[in-house]
Amino acid sequence: QRRVTWGIGPRVAKMSLSSITRVQNDALVDVELPEFLQPSSTSNKLVALYFSAIWCPPCRNFSPVLASFLKEHEDDFAVIYVSCDNNEDEMKENVAGKGYLCIPFDEWQLRQKLSSDLSVSMIPSLIIMDPRSGQVVSTWGKSSILKNRDHCLQEWQRGQSGISWLQLMKFW
Repeated sequence: QRRVTWGIGPRVAKMSLSSITRVQNDALVDVELPEFLQPSSTSNKLVALYFSAIWCPPCRNFSPVLASFLKEHEDDFAVIYVSCDNNEDEMKENVAGKGYLCIPFDEWQLRQKLSSDLSVSMIPSLIIMDPRSGQVVSTWGKSSILKNRDHCLQEWQRGQSGISWLQLMKFW
């Protein structure tokens, strides 16, 4: 097992990944742990942990937006889907064609631990991580993409939240 350790405020989330999956041809397949998740990585790629479920209407609305953002920035950004779905078939349906990596569905303890360690209290939630430093960059990933799409990635790369309070409060 490869261990990926991410610092979360004063706490640390440790993920022991024996595998990571991707949907290909309507099936979940194990893939090699990508280089940017390796402990020795020098990649500048940011990782977003996406907590979502197909039964959740706001998640169904945001998922295509996130998939589009990922496609535009695939050299600098990756999404790891952390399923809140009821079963593996729902998870496969929800991630198919989007380019997400996935925590294997049968790794329910890991998914639950990540949710707890990151204080995820609602879905969809998009937590931006820097796998090199192990730090949470932003817990405002979803709002950043929706309200500051053109600049949030650069802000995350500088260690900023990706969105200002003014942008958050703007409703127009």
